[in-house]
Amino acid sequence: MDTNTHTGKYLSKQDTLLNYTVMGAMRLSSAFAFSLPECTAVPKEIGGYRVPARCPVVIDAKRLNADPATWGKDSDTYRPERFRDIPPSGLRYGFMWFGVGVASGRCLGKHLADTVFKLTLMAVLERYSRHSGQDGPEIELRYIIQKE
Repeated sequence: MDTNTHTGKYLSKQDTLLNYTVMGAMRLSSAFAFSLPECTAVPKEIGGYRVPARCPVVIDAKRLNADPATWGKDSDTYRPERFRDIPPSGLRYGFMWFGVGVASGRCLGKHLADTVFKLTLMAVLERYSRHSGQDGPEIELRYIIQKE
């Protein structure tokens, strides 16, 4: 398998530390502070509030992406490996990256953006090495592609 094919397959995987790293960064530094308004089709109850039909609803992405109910007591801490333990169904209502609900399917560039984020991170890690000071602790470099 050539390098480009291997890299392409790796980038498309959702269970890699690289993917968790990008998702963790996007969770804490979302591209959007709020969702675009979407109107309810029927009357609903959201968070204990009655919302009439055809009422615009906006989601606070910052708050959603830091909700301890989904992310735990350390929800404000960058810990990308937490994505390993949360099934995709657990992220449905607890993580806003490219919009929510119907809007998440509207982002035509979300797969391209995801790939660009990952390639950028790989390029940075490939070009730089991290070394601790003489008296400092060893630094483990964990964000690498391992051939299968």
